[in-house]
Amino acid sequence: FGLAAAAPPNELHWRNALTPAAVLLALSLLIQALNYGVMGGWLAFYVSRKLGATVPVCLALLCVFWLALTSGRVAASRLPRALSRVGALAGVSIASILGCLFLLNTGETSGAFVGAMLAGGGLGALHPLTMAAGSRRGGQRPAAFVPGFFVTTFLGGILLAGLVGPLAARYGVDVVVWVSLAGAIAAMLVATVIAIESKLSEAAAAR
Repeated sequence: FGLAAAAPPNELHWRNALTPAAVLLALSLLIQALNYGVMGGWLAFYVSRKLGATVPVCLALLCVFWLALTSGRVAASRLPRALSRVGALAGVSIASILGCLFLLNTGETSGAFVGAMLAGGGLGALHPLTMAAGSRRGGQRPAAFVPGFFVTTFLGGILLAGLVGPLAARYGVDVVVWVSLAGAIAAMLVATVIAIESKLSEAAAAR
């Protein structure tokens, strides 16, 4: 009587959800979307200019990249929860970095296929690992507001990827892979910070 009704337990105000961990998570998703756009949109152009690959080879390379990305995403979502988040993030990020290095240094299409496979697998696996790292920390849900902005971050990343064209025209076609390499390193660092912060929060909540 006269008491205000309690708010539903699942209701979470966006100001309470807007924590540093949530901002980092959104930033990581933006960087990953940028990499999707760069590799998915410019990889065929890069290989055709760098190696003189034919159209069928470029299309096959794109198929390998997206197949590896999808496989990496599915495999990462099925990893045991007991597996170290930081270790898994480091592993898939190293795969992405190695893929970019293969693409930068190879002189053969076979090396480009290996690079596309590594980069795609690492990039695909990074998304579910990042979401798992930031999904719950000490009873809070820093990712609660992120789904509402997921489309925004994805579209923002794709639009940013469009800037690679003018950069490649000015500085050379290698810019395509250098941007992806920088994005892979940045995403790894941000995701690692999220995983470490989440682990510390869980340990503090358990006390």
